[in-house]
Amino acid sequence: MGPGLTNAATGVANAALDSIPMVVIAGDVPTHYYGKHPHQEVNLHGDATQYEIYRPFVKRAWRVDSPHLFPEILEKAFQLAESGNPGPVLVSVPMDIFSKEIETSFFEKQKRNAKSLYKPSIDNETAKKVIQTLADAKNPIFYVGGGVMLADAATQLRELVDRLNMPVAYSLMGKGAVSDEHPLTLGMTGFWGTKFINDKCKTADYIFGFRNPLR
Repeated sequence: MGPGLTNAATGVANAALDSIPMVVIAGDVPTHYYGKHPHQEVNLHGDATQYEIYRPFVKRAWRVDSPHLFPEILEKAFQLAESGNPGPVLVSVPMDIFSKEIETSFFEKQKRNAKSLYKPSIDNETAKKVIQTLADAKNPIFYVGGGVMLADAATQLRELVDRLNMPVAYSLMGKGAVSDEHPLTLGMTGFWGTKFINDKCKTADYIFGFRNPLR
C-alpha cells in the first residue's frame, strides 16, 4: 500500500522523464479506514490522498471509489499511458474495492472500445519545409533523445545525418543513436557535456530535436 507506492516513485518518475508508458496499480487502505490512521495509510493534506503523491509526474492519477468503475478506469489507464507522449499513469485501489465481486459485463463492455492508437504526424508539405530549412541553415544541429531509440529509428537517423551532413548532439537517453565514432557526432550536452559541445548547441541557428517516440 503506502510504502509500496512511495518506493516505486523513483522508477515511475524516470518513466515520465523518459516517455515510457507504464501503468502503476497500487493498493490503498480500505475505504472504511480513511482518515483513521490505519497501518500504512498515507494522508498528507487530506484523507485518502496517497494517490496525489504521483500527480506531479504521471499523466493522470485515478483513485477507484466504486468497484464497477475499475474495468473502465483500467481501460483508460492503458490507453492514456500509450497515447500522445507516452508516460506513466497511476490507478490507486482501496483494498476493499479489490475484494469486491462485479459482473463480468463491465469488462465485456470495454471490448467494444477502439484499441488502435495513432501517433501524431505532420503533412508532407510541412515535412518538406522543415527539411528545406535545415538544408539552407548555416549552422544546424540534430539533438537526439531517447525517443529515437524507443522507436528503433537509429538507422533512419544516421541516413538523415549523412544525407544532410549535420552534426549530432544527444541527451543521456539518446546516446548510441549515432555512434560516437561517427565524424558528425558531437556528444552529450548539459552537465556531462564539454564546453565545446554546449557552445556548439548555443550558437546553432537551427536545432532539430528528436525526443519523443516516433513509432
